[in-house]
Amino acid sequence: MQKGVKEEYDKRRKDGVVLEELRSTASAVRRLRGALRGGVRGGEVRALVGELSRSSEELERGVGALEEGVDGLYRGLVDVRMRLLREWKYDMASFRSFELK
Repeated sequence: MQKGVKEEYDKRRKDGVVLEELRSTASAVRRLRGALRGGVRGGEVRALVGELSRSSEELERGVGALEEGVDGLYRGLVDVRMRLLREWKYDMASFRSFELK
């Protein structure tokens, strides 16, 4: 499963899909605001709301994949930090035992 998520994340990252989805959602919000300010009602507002809903769902999927990638990166960084701290602790213990002799 993690491999599938990584592949999806890589595909989206390469294509810039997440950024494009964000731009699309922002554009849909601006159009809907303009329509509401202009007093447009009925079918046009429904169409804009539908477009915004679809765009929002796509953005959520893209952000979900991005969150998975960030979570994996965070776990990797924590792992590296823990390993470095263990190494440092070992090196300091060796250094102290050398000083005492």
